[in-house]
Parts: sequence; structure tokens; C-alpha cells
Amino acid sequence: MGRNGIKQPSFRTPDNPIQTQNHYRSFLGASVTHMARIARKLDLDTLIICLDDFRSCPLHPPLKMINGDSILLHQFMLNVETANATENIIFLPFSTTNGFDGLCTWVIYADMVEIDAAHDFHSAWNDINNGFKVLRPGVVLFGHDIAIDGVKRAVELFAKLHGFQVKVDEEHWILV
Repeated sequence: MGRNGIKQPSFRTPDNPIQTQNHYRSFLGASVTHMARIARKLDLDTLIICLDDFRSCPLHPPLKMINGDSILLHQFMLNVETANATENIIFLPFSTTNGFDGLCTWVIYADMVEIDAAHDFHSAWNDINNGFKVLRPGVVLFGHDIAIDGVKRAVELFAKLHGFQVKVDEEHWILV
């Protein structure tokens, strides 16, 4: 048990079979709380790890600043709590590069990775490559914002170099 009697989440390691799904650049939590609801309906024992520095990006300015810091992390935490998903969602407030390095160092692997990167080619390219490193063999890498040119170019190049096909469903992409 953690602070205030809240059960602390476990990570899937070679000795721990809890399914782990990683989600990067989670912004305010809409997609991760949706994933948690789906996992709950399917009766899956799931832990969703969100990597995001919660600093916003040029396309989405911060909602409000307090002492020079955005309140995006606070809003994300409130949204997760409101969705009753605190048992299934944890956040690591790191840049995706540092967060992925940490997951690799801690030997934490994912059964599924969703990339919701910044929209420029280089950010998407880095997140896709780093996310791929923490995937278990034979599992799913997918993402958001395929209609945006920088993301589309990064996804297509990664797929070409690694022998994947890109499937598109509205704004989402999946590598198969």
C-alpha cells in the first residue's frame, strides 16, 4: 500500500505477469482513460504507464500557468481520478526520451505502445523508435495523428525500414 492507503501499481517484468500498456505524450488523459475503461469492460488486469513531461507544445498552449509551470499534469491527474482509473494508470512526468531510457534501464516491457508524439517529423521519429525498444516481441505499436505530415513521414519511414505495413483508421495508425 502506498500513501493514503492507495495500492501502488506493479510493473510487468519477467517475474510479474500484469499486462502493461505504455502511452506516450498523453496530454490530458482522454485516450488513456478510454483505454482503462475498455480494459475494465474486458476484465483485463492492465497497467497503463503514461510518459509525458506535461509541458504542452506549440500547437496546444498551456491552459494556465502557476509559478511559470503549466498545470497540465494537475489536470491530467484530476481527469484520471474522475474516470476512476487511478488503479490502472500511472504517469512518469519525464520527456519521452528520458522515460523510454528509464523503462529500458528498469527492464519494463510493454504489450502495447501508443505513440501520440509532437507533430513534427523528428519528435514522432524519436518516439516511434524509442517506443519500439520497449515492446515485447510480436505485440502492437500504434499511434495518433497520422494525418499530420511530420507524423505520417516518420511512421511510413519506420515501417519501410522495419518491414511493417501501416494500417490507418481515421486519425490512428497501426504497424502490422
